[in-house]
Amino acid sequence: MQERDKKAKEDQVTGFLGNNAELIRNDPNSFVGGNPEGDVTLVEFFDYRCGYCKKFHPVLEELLKTDKNLRVVSKEFPILGPDSQLASQAAIAALIQDKALYLPFHTAMMEAKGNLSKQRILDIAEETGLDIARLAGNLQARKIKEVVAMNYRLAQNLGITGTPGFVIGDTVIPGYVDLQQMRRLIAEARTGCKTC
Repeated sequence: MQERDKKAKEDQVTGFLGNNAELIRNDPNSFVGGNPEGDVTLVEFFDYRCGYCKKFHPVLEELLKTDKNLRVVSKEFPILGPDSQLASQAAIAALIQDKALYLPFHTAMMEAKGNLSKQRILDIAEETGLDIARLAGNLQARKIKEVVAMNYRLAQNLGITGTPGFVIGDTVIPGYVDLQQMRRLIAEARTGCKTC
């Protein structure tokens, strides 16, 4: 019975992924890094306060350095309380304000140690060159909250309940993955072979 339920859940996730691939991989409200024309897309659901997301950040940087055909889609998925929510809203506001400054802001937030209070987030935004008055004014904008809500719905339907969570090809990976595992998953997505 458990096996049947597990299989039904996997089929449901696979069906959702197939029917919503465009929204998951090409949402204009999500940052696209790496090679925008890459042959494999890695979608990451993350939270700026998540220790495993912070641990994965240098893994992702190494992947992007060594795999020039990797496309990365960043999905704000703030699940660790109000500070996480505020950090994600600030990142989405940064993306809307200036796409070129999103990555430096995102990197600084991922590398930040300690608490992410509103003042700390605004300080990081200012250090990366964002207009903090404009950013602060947009933190509670309806559009920004809608982006977060959409990411929640996507994650829920993909069976992603924690951070980080990934989608590579037609595979959903919940939880932290190290560099070697991620390279293998990307290679599998590239060749379409899961047992190679």
